[in-house]
Amino acid sequence: ELGLKGFVQVTPLEGLDLLTSYSTRKIEGKSDYFLKPYDTYEAGIYKTTFPADGRTKYEGWSQTITNQFNLQGSYASTINDHSFNILAGMQSEEIKSRSFSATRKGYEYEGFEDLDHGDNATATNNGSHWDWAMLSYFGRFNYNYRERYLLELNGRYDGSSRFMKDYRWGFFPSASAGWRISEEAFFESLKKSIDNFKLRVSYGTIGNQDI
Repeated sequence: ELGLKGFVQVTPLEGLDLLTSYSTRKIEGKSDYFLKPYDTYEAGIYKTTFPADGRTKYEGWSQTITNQFNLQGSYASTINDHSFNILAGMQSEEIKSRSFSATRKGYEYEGFEDLDHGDNATATNNGSHWDWAMLSYFGRFNYNYRERYLLELNGRYDGSSRFMKDYRWGFFPSASAGWRISEEAFFESLKKSIDNFKLRVSYGTIGNQDI
């Protein structure tokens, strides 16, 4: 397994943060074995030889590469009793996978254990690959008044290569609102018993590409 990550974060203005990051990860697996038949016994009595079809050679290889890129910016500010935060960005992810394997049987001579020494008539091989990618644009807006009245709006616009061309993109919004009743003047007499009491409602939609 081999991985690489990096990011850059800058604050060009007070309250404004810009962040970009990139990561890549490669996972590679190899399998190579030569199986020789062996006899099995029970209570000293011969039972069977396993495997019954003789010597077997197997070789396999697989590789999966994942690349991710993220770019986002956020701005936070407070004006008198009003505080807000705005976040916007994009994210991409790409995965590529490859694999193959081969098997042969019919090995007659000791020490000759490569694939090409086996019987051609018993040769089998398999190979596969798959790729997918996802691109997303997202945004979020937070607002609160004196930490008493709270509002959050979110939106994502996601595209996935796992779907047909005309059905790859979808917009997924969400929203929530909160009221910290414990910050109201009429709640002061109860703060000795309940120091934080908040009501919150939310609604949203999310996508799913793992179908």
